[in-house]
Amino acid sequence: MTLPGNSVATILGKKYGAFGYLNFSNWCDRGIKRFQVEEKQFYFKKDLLKAVKKSRNHYVNVSANKNDEGFPTVWLLSNVLMFGNIINLISIMSLNNKRALAKIYGCTPDELMSWLRCLLFVRNTCAHNSNLIDLNLRTQPMVPRRYKSKILETESGYSNGLAIVLLIIKSLMNIVNSKYKFGNIYDSLYKIIDHEGIRATSIGFASVRSINVFKPYKKRKKSS
Repeated sequence: MTLPGNSVATILGKKYGAFGYLNFSNWCDRGIKRFQVEEKQFYFKKDLLKAVKKSRNHYVNVSANKNDEGFPTVWLLSNVLMFGNIINLISIMSLNNKRALAKIYGCTPDELMSWLRCLLFVRNTCAHNSNLIDLNLRTQPMVPRRYKSKILETESGYSNGLAIVLLIIKSLMNIVNSKYKFGNIYDSLYKIIDHEGIRATSIGFASVRSINVFKPYKKRKKSS
């Protein structure tokens, strides 16, 4: 399941019911022109039906989970839609809905959209087998406030390298799964950087010590 998919389903399902999401005027940004909303709704529903037909997910294919037109309940969207589709839905949500979604992840709507678009770019980059070590984002994502000191400052703001991507993931995972262990990421960064500051800054970290935010926390043994 996609990272924000379940949260989107929870918000839209709670407000508009199992199939209310199919009527974009229910939850879309009122600033978008009506004909544009209708156009987006038409193509979304067209693509969604295609995705449902291709889906091998058991729950998606249970008739009780679909309406008369064959559309799935909102809670099954993340089982059918791609990450990019979910982001497209979020981008046209009303500000109140965006705020409710962003609140779940402890950030602002602008930060959430910036981070998700960044992750989508990285996902697509990985799909083309590109080297993430030399990653240089085309668009500067908003810097996670909690980890701002860990990212290399540049004349134009902050580094667009791999570091900011990893720290965005860390920010989101702190909410999604606070027990998630970043040990493998830390070990990989440790080997790549090898105590050399120039290697740390080359991928966007402020210093060698910046990678310690990924270091697994070891609980102290209680003394007997």
